[in-house]
Parts: sequence; structure tokens; C-alpha cells
Amino acid sequence: MNVRYDRTRLLQGLIVVALLAATTGHPSVYPVRTELAAAMPAGASVVRRAAPASALQPLAFVQHPTRPALDLAWRQAFALVTGELTDWRSIDGRSLRVHLVLGPAAAARAAGLWFLTGRPPRSLTIARSESEAADAVAKDTAALGLIAGEALSPAVRAASVQGADPLRSPATYLLRVPARAGVGPVTTAIAFGDILTSRTVDKKMVASGDFLSPFRAVAPVLKAADLAFGNFEGTIAHDARPLPGGTRFVSRVRAIDGLRYAGIDFLSLANNHTGDFGADTLAETARLLRDAGIAVAGAGTDLDAARAPAVIERHGVRFGFVAFNAIIGTAPAREDSAGAVRIKMAPWFPFSGMDLEAVVADVKRARSLADVVIVFPHWGQEYVSRPNADQIRVAHALIDAGADMVIATHPHWVQGAEVYNGHLIAYSLGNFVFDQTWSVETQEGAALRLTFWGPRLVGASFVPVRIEDAHRPRFVDDAAGANILRRIWGGSGEPYRRAA
Repeated sequence: MNVRYDRTRLLQGLIVVALLAATTGHPSVYPVRTELAAAMPAGASVVRRAAPASALQPLAFVQHPTRPALDLAWRQAFALVTGELTDWRSIDGRSLRVHLVLGPAAAARAAGLWFLTGRPPRSLTIARSESEAADAVAKDTAALGLIAGEALSPAVRAASVQGADPLRSPATYLLRVPARAGVGPVTTAIAFGDILTSRTVDKKMVASGDFLSPFRAVAPVLKAADLAFGNFEGTIAHDARPLPGGTRFVSRVRAIDGLRYAGIDFLSLANNHTGDFGADTLAETARLLRDAGIAVAGAGTDLDAARAPAVIERHGVRFGFVAFNAIIGTAPAREDSAGAVRIKMAPWFPFSGMDLEAVVADVKRARSLADVVIVFPHWGQEYVSRPNADQIRVAHALIDAGADMVIATHPHWVQGAEVYNGHLIAYSLGNFVFDQTWSVETQEGAALRLTFWGPRLVGASFVPVRIEDAHRPRFVDDAAGANILRRIWGGSGEPYRRAA
């Protein structure tokens, strides 16, 4: 019997076996050539011992956070590590050399592969720490990193490998390495922009008899998330007579059917329209939403009620929401009167440090009650894509006070984002369910897909949104929503600014 010896296929098979053995907790020892050992960071080792599954973490390929979603085939993953695949053309069509960045965990294991293939990749950086590797990827749109899960954050975007997502399915992802602590429970969340169920949206629902209509296209995604949240622009009342036009918003109680159908868990009431029909209607709105199982914050019958954070538990992790309004309209809540939490700031007011300190206190209170604190402001100049100086100042102060992230609305356009001191800030997600049809920008928005391991945010990606028929949002992919994403990057700080 004749047997053909295919050296390339045999070598590829050895690489597959070696990398899987090196990343799934089985004992393995790899020889390292002298020049490779010299390049290794201090403390890195190619000798591994078995680790229990509970103490494993993904070894994830990551790219710049502005790059489109990436799913690598196994052959591409191995070819990248061994240096056979050197440019992005076969991955995403770009005529750029791939700059491979390895954290210590990946470098220790890749050394064995390089021994088998006889060479490391030509454009290669071996970082001294996992976080240093992640930082390098966040600064380079041509970089592709391979880092341990402990360094995952919203500053980089994790790639799937053969359809397996290291963020959302870390326990079944094949490339894993020992961890100092377990990954923790995985919680998925999605944030979205302004929801209006009055005016033209109401007319559309009444005409069709379908009060679920605004959410039919997006409900599967929202319901699949463990936590879905955004801003409700207006009020709800049993005796509502929605106006056909204008800027005073009240919705029929049946509008809640759509909110429940979409699986929405939290809505901010801190906006300039919550007070459109007075204190009684504001109170009724909050009560009706809570009775429907939707938590609210940011407005209430008095200042204590408005300032009270909403706390929602998922998988043993407590998520706390604090909300405030910075736009003229709804009255500020007082000790004895209804309204919304307010910070006076541009463009409507001179900046008030006292108002900011009050919300800082709210953040610290929420910090004592929750594991994750999310601040949801309603602020900024309408119809612009860049945040103003007050937005940036307040967002940074809230992060410094202990907020884990700031996700905002009101401008009716998407605005920029940044990662500040390791924490995500999205200055405006734009419209979600809305009837502003006079411009492209007002008929587009973005959602944020978030993944937490325990209380730690390990991934965030912007999902473009298009609004159809003046009331129906639809999620689109990165290619179809490229103009939306470009507007976000164009108004952003680091690390997103590099794609502008």
C-alpha cells in the first residue's frame, strides 16, 4: 500500500494538537530555542500543569474596538500565530500587514508552535503583561492580539474562533489558559437610545392595531439579553389623548404592551418630557412601568423618589442605575414636588458644581447597593455628533466617583464615545423608537451590546440602528451601518478616535 507523506498537512495537525493541548489545561512542555526564550517577558514559562476548568480563562484574539465583528476560522487562527498569514487581505480585505501582539500566556504557548514551524511571525510584539498587550491593540487598527481573558475590556473587541465567542461562552471556548480566579457568571446586556410611543408612533400603532409594531424587528435581540435598558421619552396615562404633533408627549397604556414584549428591564425617566403633563401624570407613568415589571429611575413624586437608584439583579450581580436630566423642560425634583434629577450644564444652563455633587452622591449611594453602577444622563446639544465640554467634564467626574459606565441620550443623533480610566462612556446613542423623519441622522442610532463576567465589563460593541416607517428600529450589521459608526468614531475620544 502506498502512503503519501504530506509534510504540510502533518505539520498543521501537530500545530493544532499542540495549541489545543497548551490551552485546555492538560500538562505540556515545549522546548524553546535560545533566541525565543530571550524574547520572552520576565516570568513567562512554557511549562504548564493541569488546571481545573473552574480556574480557566479564554485566550482570546482581539482587535481594535472600531473594527467590524470578526470570526476567525481555525486555519486562520493557527496561520496567524505561526506567521503563515501575514496580512489582513484574506481576513477582512484590508491591504495591511497584520501586527501580531501576544500577551505572556499566548507567547509562552506560541513558542512551541514556532519551534515546530521554524519561525515566529515577522511582525510580532511580545508584551510584558496581558494588559500591555491589550493596550497595544487598542492603539493600532492593524494589530491583532492574543491575550488572556483577565485583560479583556471595552478598549478591544474580541473575535470569535470557528463561531465560538470567548466572551459569551467562555466555558466552552476551546482556547483557554489557567486563571488566578474564575471567569464568574456571564451577563449580557443591551443599551439603546430614546423611545417615543406618542405622536406619529402612536398614529402608526393605532392605524395598524398593532401596539407591538415598534419592537417586532428588535425584540428577539432585546429579549435574548439578560438586561435591556434605555430612555423613555414622555409619559403614559389611562386617560391619554396623544397629540398628533408638537413636543408634549403622552402615550396610551397599551404602549406598555410593546415595552413588555421587547423584554425591556429598565427605562430612565430623567428627561425633558417626563413632566409634559404635570406631577400626577409623571407619578402615573412611573407606577404603570413598575407595575409592568420595568424598573425606572431619575424622576419621581419628590426628590428622594427621583434620586433613588434602580437595582436589578442578574446571575447574582446587582446592576444599579442612576439617571439625571440636563435639558430644560421637566421641572427639577424638589423635597416636596415631582420632577427629574437635574444637573445644570451646557447648552441650556451655566454649569452647576452643586448639582454635579448631588449626582456624585447618588452614584456613591448606588455603589453601596450594587456591584455595577450605570449612569444614564439626558444631555447635550441636539443634532450634533460631538459631546460638549460639560458632557465630558461630568462624565469623567461620575466615573471618578465610582460609576462603572455612562450611557446617554437626548441629541437625537449618535455622538462619540471613549474609554476613560478603563470605563466606557457613550455620549449619545441617538434615537431608537422615534418619528423624526426629516434627516438621515435622526432616523439612525446605535445600541450597545455589553458582556460582563461577574461585575466586570469585558466587552462592548456598537450595533447600528435604522428606523423604518417613522417608528420601527432595526439592527443592521457593521457594513450596512458603516456611516453610523463613522459618525460615532468621528466624535470620539480614545481608543475610538483612531478610526475617524
